[in-house]
Amino acid sequence: MIPANDSGLDARLDAGLGSLPREVASNGFTERVLKEVEIRGTRSEWRLLAAALALLTIGVASYAWTEQRQDLEAVERIASLRAEYEVLQEELAMLSDAKRRRGVVYLAGNDDVEFVVDLRRLAQQQADAWGQEN
Repeated sequence: MIPANDSGLDARLDAGLGSLPREVASNGFTERVLKEVEIRGTRSEWRLLAAALALLTIGVASYAWTEQRQDLEAVERIASLRAEYEVLQEELAMLSDAKRRRGVVYLAGNDDVEFVVDLRRLAQQQADAWGQEN
């Protein structure tokens, strides 16, 4: 690798470039080159603008899609909560009805155990406990 501060290299490069034949530019060469640079610069500006517009469009579309998806998920969650609320209301009505009719409430069960509460006995136990406190 040649060191960047080699003054001998600079001298040889200057001598080599100086030995090349000189060319004279044709009339209007500078204007044509500058015009071409300007045209290419304008084209690249339009390309950059088009790329930026495409990225902006993708970003806005992505944001809109995300918002729409979140809205749909919220609507689905609300519908699920409403359905669960209705089921709970029905179960509460059944429990209230069972309390009025029999005084016995079936809570849950499986093959081995069933859980049933006799509300009449529970009410009697609570009344007895209340009477002992007073």
